[in-house]
Amino acid sequence: MSIALPAILRRRQQHQQQQQPHPATVYPAAPQSCIYPNRTIYNVETPDCFFRRFTPDGRYLIAFNRSLTGLLVFRVANAAASAQLLADAATESGGKSEFWHFFQLAWAQSYTTIGESLHRDLCLMSSDNRFIIAVRLRRADFAMPLTSPPPNSLTCIKAMEDITVLVIDVHSGRLVDVREYPSDIIYLSGHNGVSIYADRLCLLSLKHQCLRILRIGHDGRLTDLHEIGWNTRDDDAVLEHTLHLRDIEYERSHPEPLPSCIATKRGLSASSACIDDADMSRSIKRRRYTTTQHRSEPAYLG
Repeated sequence: MSIALPAILRRRQQHQQQQQPHPATVYPAAPQSCIYPNRTIYNVETPDCFFRRFTPDGRYLIAFNRSLTGLLVFRVANAAASAQLLADAATESGGKSEFWHFFQLAWAQSYTTIGESLHRDLCLMSSDNRFIIAVRLRRADFAMPLTSPPPNSLTCIKAMEDITVLVIDVHSGRLVDVREYPSDIIYLSGHNGVSIYADRLCLLSLKHQCLRILRIGHDGRLTDLHEIGWNTRDDDAVLEHTLHLRDIEYERSHPEPLPSCIATKRGLSASSACIDDADMSRSIKRRRYTTTQHRSEPAYLG
């Protein structure tokens, strides 16, 4: 027997009325699915920069300058400006635009030199909302590297840029730490090769075929935790070198016997030849026939 829909709705409404909370009870704000603005502002004059993102706590707005040499960070001053304030700002002659009623410039800093630039698409934040993760690019130097690359590196691919990871304090703009990866290939657009989770920063190297995992400390310093590539564990290289030394020691203590073909050539055994007669040269055939004939002749006693 099916129950009518109005009866179900009425029963649900009565159940909600019975469980209404006390007026003094405070509940956390629930997420809303339909939020619309009550006022829209357009044709707002903004600073000459590329706006990238807000910090997760909503206190700062991060932007790149037009030349991609530094960052501009704006502090959110008034997130709930009244309609009258906006109307007065729009009618003011010679005053600042509506943008400056919401934001204040906290700091502006440059982090590049000649021939360097910041990557526009990459801007990450640490979990504690204290540090900005950015990347600086420089044209790669094609000189020979000081250290040999891993065996699984793609040496056929020539990297065009040197990649440097920057850790920047969001409150002051101070450069806390850097990590350089010369002549490497990491997909930065869309954060395809860089990701962050809590205090873990992961970098995927296409050229060296490895995944680098770093930890962002409370002071912003980067610490290498793990590298997954040619070696899975940190002591794999030591273990491989130990096994190689054992193989060398075993070969020295257990020399291999001479092959049968070499024994035949030395005249030890004519029937144990490992080389077919068709593959022998004429000189070897003649020497072998002479030796065999000499051994088959009887010895005469004088």
